[in-house]
Amino acid sequence: METETVRIQVATRMSNLPPNLGFTSAVIIKLHEVIEELLEDVTGTTHVASYVASLSPISRVLLKPRSFLPEKLSRLLRRQLNRETPFCEFLAEKISFCRFSRANYTLYQRPFLMSVNVRVVKEVRFVLSSVSAPLSCAPVDVFQRLLEEQTVEPAMDLDESCSICFEKLSESPSGSHHNSIIQMPNCLHSFHQNCIFEWLARHNSCPLCRRVPFEEDQD
Repeated sequence: METETVRIQVATRMSNLPPNLGFTSAVIIKLHEVIEELLEDVTGTTHVASYVASLSPISRVLLKPRSFLPEKLSRLLRRQLNRETPFCEFLAEKISFCRFSRANYTLYQRPFLMSVNVRVVKEVRFVLSSVSAPLSCAPVDVFQRLLEEQTVEPAMDLDESCSICFEKLSESPSGSHHNSIIQMPNCLHSFHQNCIFEWLARHNSCPLCRRVPFEEDQD
């Protein structure tokens, strides 16, 4: 079973306004979206399977609000960020709280710069059952088919990591001279060949989503 949840992490900081931004208080928002894949086994234990940055780059927005009241900030954020209302209302509350915090009292009477780092984390959780988490090793023919049909060459600029050894797919695992990549046939998760073969020698399934390789042929 697969479930998805989204959480928002916000970090704010205020400082003196740089001269090149003029005499109006400003807010710089840096928005970054990531995907976190979690694996929950039958005992309820959760493992971080992989942590993958989204393909979209970090977006930056410069605002010069006339008011730091939450309702007015929310309307401004909806126009500038093109995001859903609950997201903008949540972010507006965080910015307003920072603006009027006692810790920033000395900055109330003069222009300031507020930096807001926003991290939107999409959590994808795979919950395994005894049926979906086979414990037997993969048949011998699976290894042969993976070698012949699912081997891909590593891209040297690939930042994705192997979720078994946690090293980059573009690099060989520690102590190995072989860095071919195996891309699983159904889910398309990728691993170092040596890593996934060692795993399949004990479990006939993908270590991330637990789908069986070539399962359509094994039904």
